[in-house]
Amino acid sequence: MMILLLIYLIWRQKHFVMLKCDLTQPHGCRAGTTIGGKAVIRVEGTASGLGFSRYELALYYNGSPVAGGIIYADSGGNPDASLTQGNNQVNAGTLGFVDVQQALIGAGVGIFDSADFEVRLRVVGIDQSTCNHTISFQLRIARAYIKKVGAAWAHAYKLLNEPLCRVPAPAAPSPGPHAVNPASVGGSIYVRGAASVRGCSNEQIAEVHVWAVPDDTHTFAKPANGTPLATASPSNNTYHSEVIFGGPPPIGNDQRSANPLDLPSDEGAILTYSPGWFTREECFTIIVDPFDPSSDIEFCLPPVPDLHSTGWPTDTPSQPTGMPTGKYTLLLGVSDTAGHTFYDIQRVWVDNAGVVAPTRRPRPTTTSAATASRTRRTASAAHRASRRPPRDASPQTGLRRRPPPTACWPTGTSWPTSTTAPPRPPRARTNCNAARAAPTTST
Repeated sequence: MMILLLIYLIWRQKHFVMLKCDLTQPHGCRAGTTIGGKAVIRVEGTASGLGFSRYELALYYNGSPVAGGIIYADSGGNPDASLTQGNNQVNAGTLGFVDVQQALIGAGVGIFDSADFEVRLRVVGIDQSTCNHTISFQLRIARAYIKKVGAAWAHAYKLLNEPLCRVPAPAAPSPGPHAVNPASVGGSIYVRGAASVRGCSNEQIAEVHVWAVPDDTHTFAKPANGTPLATASPSNNTYHSEVIFGGPPPIGNDQRSANPLDLPSDEGAILTYSPGWFTREECFTIIVDPFDPSSDIEFCLPPVPDLHSTGWPTDTPSQPTGMPTGKYTLLLGVSDTAGHTFYDIQRVWVDNAGVVAPTRRPRPTTTSAATASRTRRTASAAHRASRRPPRDASPQTGLRRRPPPTACWPTGTSWPTSTTAPPRPPRARTNCNAARAAPTTST
C-alpha cells in the first residue's frame, strides 16, 4: 500500500511543478574580475524549485543576444566552459559568469554609445514550464591610448613598445601591412589618441594629462592603472598638457558632450590642448520639408564649451626654443569622477637636427680594362672635337655642317666665317669659278 502511494505521488509531482527564479547580480556599474586568465563578471541568483529540470542564461545587448557571452558554473560555483546549461539547483548562489571579452565583441562599435547589458534567466521544469527573470547592468570601460604623434602612427597602440611608423601604403584589405621601421618626428607635434570613461552614469571622465618625459634609453615604465595622478606625474617632463572637466551641473556634462576625446578612427582625437576653456558656435539644419530644400532652417545653439588644440614645438636649427632633439616617452593619464585612473605610454624619437655634412657615393678604387678603354676612347674623341673647325649652322636643325665635297660655293660668296675659330680652307675648291669658265679641250 505504501509503495502504491509513493508511485502515485511521483506521478502527481509532474503536475505540481513550483519553480523559483531570481537574479541579484550583476547590477549597476560593474567591472570584470580575472578567473583562469579570463575577464568575467559573476552572475548570482536562484534557479530551483519543485520539478526543476535545468536553467538557461543569456546575455543581451540592445535587445540582441551576445554569442558566447555566458559561461555556466559547475556544482562548486566555478566556471565550466563545457556546460551548455545549468544542471544543478542553485539558491542564492553563483549561476554563471559573463564573458567580458565576448560582451565587447557582441557590442561592437556600439560600445562607443552605450555599455548597457542585460542578463536573462530561464528556469525550465520537468513539464517544460518556465520561470523567467532579467537584470541589467553597465560595463565599466575606459580608453586611454596614444595612437599618433606628429605624422607617425602607433598601429598596434595597445603594445607598450610599439614603435611609431610611417603611413602605410594603400593595400587590400585596408589598411594592409604597415612599415615596421621606426619613424622619428619633428616640427610642431600633436598627440592624438583616445581618452574616455563610459558605461556608468556616476563615473565620467574628469581629467586628461599628457606628459613628454626625456628618456634617452626608452625605459620609462608605464604606471599601473589605479595609480593616483599625483603619484604618476613625472617631475622631469618637458611639456605637459591637461584638460580638466568640471564645474557645477550642467557645465561638466556640456564640456564632455561638446568635446569627446575619443573618436573611432586610426588617428583618434587630439589630446594636447591649451590651458582653460573657451566657447564656439555649433549650428544645425532643421529639415522642414524633405521635398523642398528651400524650407530648411539654419539654427545655431548658444555658445558651447570649447578646447583649443595646441602642438608642442621642437627644436630647429633656426629656432632652438622647443623640445630638443632626442628620445622621449609620452605618458597619457586619464581619471574619472570616481577616482579611477588609466595610463598609456608611447616611445618617441624627436629628430630636428640640421644637416651636418652632405654625403655622396664614393668613387670606385679599381678600374676594369673595359672601363679604362672606354675612358680613353672618350678622351680621344673629345680631343678631336676640340680641334675640329666650326660648322655652318643649319636653320632647320641648328647644327653646324659643311657643304658636300663636290659642291661649289655660288659666285660672289666666300667660305663662312666664325667668331670662335678660323675657317679651314676648302679642299680642291679654290678655283671653282675659274673651272666653270674655262673651255673644254681635247687631244
